[in-house]
Amino acid sequence: PRRRRWRWARRISLAVATLAVFVVGLWLLRLPIGEFVVRSSLSGQGLQSQFRLIQLDFGGAALAAVSVGDPVTPDLTVSLIETRWRWRGLSVELDAVRIVEPEVHLTFQPTGRLSAGVLERFREGEGSGDRPRLPRIALTIENGTARIDAPMGVLTVNVEATGRIGQDFAARAQISDTTLPGQDYALEAGAAELILASRGETMSAQLNASARRLVWGEARLGPSELEALVVAPLDLSRVRGETSWRVAALEAPSFGGRTI
Repeated sequence: PRRRRWRWARRISLAVATLAVFVVGLWLLRLPIGEFVVRSSLSGQGLQSQFRLIQLDFGGAALAAVSVGDPVTPDLTVSLIETRWRWRGLSVELDAVRIVEPEVHLTFQPTGRLSAGVLERFREGEGSGDRPRLPRIALTIENGTARIDAPMGVLTVNVEATGRIGQDFAARAQISDTTLPGQDYALEAGAAELILASRGETMSAQLNASARRLVWGEARLGPSELEALVVAPLDLSRVRGETSWRVAALEAPSFGGRTI
């Protein structure tokens, strides 16, 4: 009996040692495994991506040199993405995201459609009937840029964001005074600003845009201004808004007017 107990003790010790080596191996391989999981998830969305997973632990993760889309002309690049999460028992919840120097490439087509390239392939998992809801996370965007290829040229949008959604979140996207000359498509002294704010259970978006002159195909607009305000709860169950615009002169094949 004593020899049998020793035999079982050695087996248990060997099993514990093997399990310890396995756990240590998984911990040492957590970065390659994490990269594989992220790449598989993006590949399942039909997105080609490149990145380096530089941190992964029980408190968060970090990706560097992120690129989504064609490697030569990517639709999205990000210098650094840092995430933090918190544990509730055995479940984990995303708590904060920091995005450094993101640059997204958009295309504004002559038809008026705004295209995000391969990013439009991204979708939520199928089979979920839950209503989408804005998460109450802390979101920081530093030195963000959107490059919009429009028929008259390239528009550059500068983006910044800070705070926690549902508490003190604020974001700003701005197009500085821009002039893009052209014959069929042109913009003179155009500018725009979008401000997002979230307090309590709502998210609001306010847009202000103006141009001294805009040529879009056969339409000619003189000095014009646009103001819009949209407010929605975080569960996006309803949306209310108001819009006002003023155009000093409008010329088109089927219409002409002043001070609209």
